[in-house]
Amino acid sequence: NIKNFRNIKLNYSFYWDIIFQMIVPVNFLHKLGYIHFDIKPTNYLVMNNNQLLLNDFCLTKKEENIKNISTDELEGDSNYISPELFYKDKDTITKKTDIYSLGLSILQILTNIDLPNNGSTWQLIRTVGIPKEFLDKIPSFEGENEIFKKLILSMTNNKAKDRPDLE
Repeated sequence: NIKNFRNIKLNYSFYWDIIFQMIVPVNFLHKLGYIHFDIKPTNYLVMNNNQLLLNDFCLTKKEENIKNISTDELEGDSNYISPELFYKDKDTITKKTDIYSLGLSILQILTNIDLPNNGSTWQLIRTVGIPKEFLDKIPSFEGENEIFKKLILSMTNNKAKDRPDLE
């Protein structure tokens, strides 16, 4: 899976290629009207040519059906779960729920940080935002890390409506 990249010395272009390959299949799902609900690095398979494939569609649901399903069916990995999904706020669960998880996944790929699955840091991430010490671990690439920080912060905005679309 994609975590295999964690021990490889990667460059700026390679990271952008990985990010692009992470976004494309999620965007495709969203265009079809689906929410994946389980975006995380381990749900990307790395092929021999370093191409990524998104997998594990067990939690995927049609966005238009969210309001009609039981809150028990709304779940995701606690390390990557968005605030609205954790609180099962069906009024704010949209495709942007995946964007939050994707932002945390990108942060993890860039920094090798093991994201918390509960506790005070977990709560801090979902209420205040990504801690500065996490963002400071993003590789510099001669000052080009600011764009990665802005991307991650926008994708992990605690208000779903303020997250960017994948387009």
